[in-house]
Amino acid sequence: MTRLKFHLSAVFAVILSVSCTSAPAPEASDTQAGSRGYHDEISEVFDPENVSEELYLSTKMEVQDFIKRLNQLIVDRDFEAWRAALSPELLEEFSSEEYLKHRSEQLARINRRIVLRSVEDYFNHVVVPARVNVGERVENVDIKFITMNRVQAFTLTTNRAGEEHQVRLFDLEKIEDLWTIIN
Repeated sequence: MTRLKFHLSAVFAVILSVSCTSAPAPEASDTQAGSRGYHDEISEVFDPENVSEELYLSTKMEVQDFIKRLNQLIVDRDFEAWRAALSPELLEEFSSEEYLKHRSEQLARINRRIVLRSVEDYFNHVVVPARVNVGERVENVDIKFITMNRVQAFTLTTNRAGEEHQVRLFDLEKIEDLWTIIN
């Protein structure tokens, strides 16, 4: 019996030592057909601080066009088009009973006795009045990259003291070549 235990222990030790050793991974070669090297992967990491001028300008123009269209559909009171511009998560947040109740309480504090019961009420009583006169400011919109497909859109405003500061308008994400409001 002790001999069997010794043999089982030896076999177990051999299996354990073989399974734990590994051969060094072959180095990837940039010249091998169909393979990608380490440096290729590093160069594909997106750095929002080092965006090319071309990407920055083209994205900024796309975002400005998106905001211009968004402002126009708000002026036109086109609820369905506005709703389509929201991410599913944001639409769900705006539709929640808790969010609508909170916004209704805020409206009551400014002497507007409106009770929001739906996201369409939110659009008509909050979004439209807040955004109806901002369409002319699109040229002042700038962007900051977060990821390759996510940007913050903001505008610069000057306060009474003459100091400029950024006002964030939207967090946007490009999904299937369409900009979507995510916050």
